[in-house]
Amino acid sequence: MHDHANRKKNYISLHSMRVFLIGLMWIILAGCSSGNNNTPAAKSTSKSTSAKEVKVDGMMVYKKHCMECHQENGEGVPNIYPTLKNAEWVGSDKDHLVEIIINGMTKEIVVNGIAYEDEMPKADYLTNKEIAAVLTYIRTNFAKIKDPITEVDVARTRIRLKSKK
Repeated sequence: MHDHANRKKNYISLHSMRVFLIGLMWIILAGCSSGNNNTPAAKSTSKSTSAKEVKVDGMMVYKKHCMECHQENGEGVPNIYPTLKNAEWVGSDKDHLVEIIINGMTKEIVVNGIAYEDEMPKADYLTNKEIAAVLTYIRTNFAKIKDPITEVDVARTRIRLKSKK
Protein backbone atom coordinates (compact mmCIF):
# COMPACT_ATOMS: atom_id res chain seq x y z
CA MET A 1 0.00 0.00 0.00
CA HIS A 2 2.81 2.33 0.88
CA ASP A 3 4.45 1.56 -2.50
CA HIS A 4 1.24 2.36 -4.36
CA ALA A 5 0.98 5.79 -2.69
CA ASN A 6 4.58 6.66 -3.67
CA ARG A 7 3.95 5.69 -7.30
CA LYS A 8 0.81 7.82 -7.35
CA LYS A 9 2.77 10.80 -5.93
CA ASN A 10 5.53 10.35 -8.53
CA TYR A 11 2.94 10.10 -11.29
CA ILE A 12 1.28 13.33 -10.15
CA SER A 13 4.67 15.04 -9.95
CA LEU A 14 5.65 13.83 -13.43
CA HIS A 15 2.24 14.73 -14.81
CA SER A 16 2.44 18.23 -13.28
CA MET A 17 5.94 18.70 -14.67
CA ARG A 18 4.83 17.58 -18.13
CA VAL A 19 1.85 19.97 -18.09
CA PHE A 20 4.11 22.79 -16.93
CA LEU A 21 6.69 22.15 -19.68
CA ILE A 22 4.05 21.89 -22.40
CA GLY A 23 2.50 25.15 -21.22
CA LEU A 24 5.91 26.84 -21.16
CA MET A 25 6.66 25.58 -24.65
CA TRP A 26 3.36 27.03 -25.93
CA ILE A 27 4.11 30.38 -24.33
CA ILE A 28 7.56 30.49 -25.95
CA LEU A 29 6.23 29.44 -29.36
CA ALA A 30 3.37 31.90 -29.19
CA GLY A 31 5.79 34.70 -28.36
CA CYS A 32 8.10 33.79 -31.27
CA SER A 33 5.39 33.53 -33.87
CA SER A 34 3.27 36.51 -32.84
CA GLY A 35 5.60 39.06 -34.40
CA ASN A 36 6.18 40.53 -30.97
CA ASN A 37 9.58 42.20 -31.13
CA ASN A 38 9.74 43.15 -27.48
CA THR A 39 12.10 40.34 -26.53
CA PRO A 40 15.66 41.43 -25.71
CA ALA A 41 17.05 39.55 -28.72
CA ALA A 42 14.55 41.16 -31.08
CA LYS A 43 15.24 44.61 -29.67
CA SER A 44 18.98 44.11 -30.08
CA THR A 45 18.62 42.90 -33.67
CA SER A 46 16.27 45.69 -34.72
CA LYS A 47 18.50 48.34 -33.14
CA SER A 48 21.63 47.07 -34.86
CA THR A 49 19.86 46.84 -38.20
CA SER A 50 18.52 50.38 -37.99
CA ALA A 51 21.94 51.63 -36.87
CA LYS A 52 23.49 50.09 -39.98
CA GLU A 53 20.83 51.74 -42.12
CA VAL A 54 21.34 55.14 -40.52
CA LYS A 55 25.11 55.25 -40.14
CA VAL A 56 27.37 54.87 -43.15
CA ASP A 57 31.05 54.68 -42.31
CA GLY A 58 32.85 57.35 -44.35
CA MET A 59 36.23 55.71 -43.76
CA MET A 60 34.97 52.41 -45.22
CA VAL A 61 33.57 54.20 -48.28
CA TYR A 62 36.90 56.02 -48.65
CA LYS A 63 38.89 52.78 -48.41
CA LYS A 64 36.69 51.08 -50.99
CA HIS A 65 36.39 53.89 -53.54
CA CYS A 66 39.09 56.54 -52.98
CA MET A 67 42.12 55.11 -51.24
CA GLU A 68 43.67 53.43 -54.28
CA CYS A 69 44.42 56.81 -55.84
CA HIS A 70 44.44 59.23 -52.91
CA GLN A 71 46.19 56.77 -50.55
CA GLU A 72 45.29 55.89 -46.97
CA ASN A 73 46.80 59.09 -45.59
CA GLY A 74 45.09 61.31 -48.21
CA GLU A 75 48.39 62.48 -49.69
CA GLY A 76 47.73 61.05 -53.16
CA VAL A 77 50.50 60.01 -55.53
CA PRO A 78 52.87 62.87 -56.38
CA ASN A 79 52.32 64.26 -59.90
CA ILE A 80 49.63 61.64 -60.63
CA TYR A 81 46.78 61.86 -58.09
CA PRO A 82 46.25 65.01 -56.01
CA THR A 83 46.53 65.20 -52.28
CA LEU A 84 43.42 65.67 -50.21
CA LYS A 85 45.48 66.54 -47.15
CA ASN A 86 45.39 70.27 -46.40
CA ALA A 87 44.17 70.95 -49.94
CA GLU A 88 42.34 74.27 -50.03
CA TRP A 89 39.57 72.98 -52.30
CA VAL A 90 38.62 70.15 -49.89
CA GLY A 91 37.38 72.70 -47.39
CA SER A 92 35.69 74.87 -50.00
CA ASP A 93 32.24 74.79 -51.54
CA LYS A 94 30.31 71.66 -50.49
CA ASP A 95 28.29 71.55 -53.70
CA HIS A 96 31.48 71.55 -55.77
CA LEU A 97 32.85 68.57 -53.82
CA VAL A 98 29.60 66.64 -54.23
CA GLU A 99 29.62 67.47 -57.96
CA ILE A 100 33.16 66.07 -58.29
CA ILE A 101 32.05 62.76 -56.73
CA ILE A 102 28.91 62.52 -58.87
CA ASN A 103 30.40 63.64 -62.22
CA GLY A 104 34.05 62.81 -61.74
CA MET A 105 36.67 65.18 -63.10
CA THR A 106 38.26 65.30 -66.53
CA LYS A 107 39.89 68.73 -66.51
CA GLU A 108 43.19 69.79 -65.03
CA ILE A 109 43.19 70.71 -61.36
CA VAL A 110 45.87 72.62 -59.49
CA VAL A 111 46.31 71.50 -55.89
CA ASN A 112 48.78 73.26 -53.64
CA GLY A 113 50.57 74.64 -56.71
CA ILE A 114 50.85 71.29 -58.56
CA ALA A 115 48.85 70.59 -61.72
CA TYR A 116 47.14 67.22 -62.07
CA GLU A 117 45.61 66.00 -65.33
CA ASP A 118 44.57 62.42 -64.58
CA GLU A 119 40.86 61.74 -64.84
CA MET A 120 38.82 60.99 -61.73
CA PRO A 121 35.98 58.60 -62.58
CA LYS A 122 32.47 59.53 -61.55
CA ALA A 123 30.92 57.75 -58.59
CA ASP A 124 27.27 58.64 -59.18
CA TYR A 125 26.33 55.11 -58.15
CA LEU A 126 27.06 55.95 -54.50
CA THR A 127 24.03 56.76 -52.37
CA ASN A 128 23.50 60.20 -50.88
CA LYS A 129 24.43 58.74 -47.48
CA GLU A 130 27.67 57.29 -48.83
CA ILE A 131 28.69 60.52 -50.57
CA ALA A 132 27.88 62.59 -47.49
CA ALA A 133 29.80 60.16 -45.26
CA VAL A 134 32.91 59.96 -47.43
CA LEU A 135 33.14 63.71 -48.02
CA THR A 136 32.64 64.41 -44.33
CA TYR A 137 35.36 61.85 -43.57
CA ILE A 138 37.74 63.49 -46.08
CA ARG A 139 37.04 67.01 -44.82
CA THR A 140 37.35 66.03 -41.16
CA ASN A 141 40.46 63.88 -41.45
CA PHE A 142 42.47 65.54 -44.20
CA ALA A 143 41.42 69.20 -44.07
CA LYS A 144 40.41 69.45 -40.38
CA ILE A 145 37.02 70.92 -41.40
CA LYS A 146 34.34 70.02 -38.84
CA ASP A 147 31.34 71.17 -40.91
CA PRO A 148 29.74 67.94 -42.21
CA ILE A 149 28.28 67.38 -45.64
CA THR A 150 24.77 66.04 -45.22
CA GLU A 151 22.47 63.87 -47.30
CA VAL A 152 20.40 67.00 -47.91
CA ASP A 153 23.49 68.74 -49.37
CA VAL A 154 24.06 65.79 -51.69
CA ALA A 155 20.40 65.54 -52.72
CA ARG A 156 20.27 69.28 -53.47
CA THR A 157 23.36 68.99 -55.69
CA ARG A 158 21.95 65.95 -57.51
CA ILE A 159 18.74 67.86 -58.24
CA ARG A 160 20.69 70.89 -59.49
CA LEU A 161 22.85 68.69 -61.75
CA LYS A 162 19.81 66.89 -63.19
CA SER A 163 18.09 70.19 -63.97
CA LYS A 164 21.17 71.34 -65.91
CA LYS A 165 20.92 68.42 -68.36
